[in-house]
Parts: sequence; C-alpha cells; structure tokens
Amino acid sequence: MLRPAAAAQVSQEDRVRVVAELTRDDEVAKKVTTDLLRRPQVAREAMRRGNDQAALPLHR
Repeated sequence: MLRPAAAAQVSQEDRVRVVAELTRDDEVAKKVTTDLLRRPQVAREAMRRGNDQAALPLHR
C-alpha cells in the first residue's frame, strides 16, 4: 500500500465497501480473488467452514 497511514484512517467497513465497488467488473474480481487466495492465511480464513459469509455464496 502506498499510503498505509491514510488507509488506517478509513474504517474497515468503508474499505470493504470500496473493494466491493472496485471488483464489480468480473475480470477485476477474478484477478483480485486469485491474488488474495495466493496468500495462505487469507485463503485459509476465507474458506474455513465456520465462515458463513464465504460459504453462503458458494452454495446458492
């Protein structure tokens, strides 16, 4: 991140909203998802069975 001090001032909720807005495009979403899943800790947390937010969209 180029400016971590500036990002630290933005709430987590707002950062999540911005990422969601920026990944509405399927190609961008694919790239971001691929990059995030290459981070073992992120992938593990996202795909854990106890994480209902990650599990629900997969089972629709």
